[in-house]
Amino acid sequence: MLKSENVFLKQTVAAGPSTTARANSARHGADSMEARLLHAYLMACELKDNTARAMVETQMQTLVRNTQCKVDTLRELLENVQKDVEELLEASSGWGLMQDVRGVT
Repeated sequence: MLKSENVFLKQTVAAGPSTTARANSARHGADSMEARLLHAYLMACELKDNTARAMVETQMQTLVRNTQCKVDTLRELLENVQKDVEELLEASSGWGLMQDVRGVT
């Protein structure tokens, strides 16, 4: 393990989860999981336990994949909402013009 990697892991594990009590429980739970995985990875590296390290790496990769799936889903939902809003704005702009014309006549 690189010295800088070891220093990073120790500092990150010592810091604990980055969210406060004000953060929502889902984000706090995710931060706690990340902190536990980093701690397990650090311990496996310090003990030179390649099997444990590989298991933790697999868990980290799974966490990243799951998070990426959530991000992709949220992006898709956002795109759909943006399209719906644009369609509503286009449809309502014509209606607003009709109201302006009626107000003049």
